[in-house]
Amino acid sequence: MRAAVSSVASEPVAWTPAAPPRRVRPRTGVGVAATVSLVVAMWWFLAPPQLGGATSFTTVDGVSMVPALSRSDLVALRPAASYRIGDVVGYRSALLGRVVLHRIAATVGTTYVLKGDHNEIVDPDRPTRADLVGSNGSVCRPPVVRSTCCTFRGS
Repeated sequence: MRAAVSSVASEPVAWTPAAPPRRVRPRTGVGVAATVSLVVAMWWFLAPPQLGGATSFTTVDGVSMVPALSRSDLVALRPAASYRIGDVVGYRSALLGRVVLHRIAATVGTTYVLKGDHNEIVDPDRPTRADLVGSNGSVCRPPVVRSTCCTFRGS
């Protein structure tokens, strides 16, 4: 028996080239090392003490430090090896029960005399080094207030 052959010609099929094979790049240690370094650096500069870091954050809600600091500025405070007259520091105020940002005006024995730049009188608190949270490392201003969000200052 013979198989029947159809006399109807099929439509020609257009030939399309196959996609080129994907080039697979081997993973290198450089990318992994860069990522790990970035994460460690971010941890070092931004982790709060509650998570094992050294950076404390506070916001400004008064005008005592105008023009250096404005209302609603976010300030990062980091402990310093030493504090000098003229440094802006955050300290735990026993009178207010919160962190206050003021400039060191003088030292008396083991205590610091602090004063806001916009204040006429010095603070009644006399914090010791243990009361200091840290010095002003960076200020982050809301974009509405300033076009540049973060201004980093030398430690």
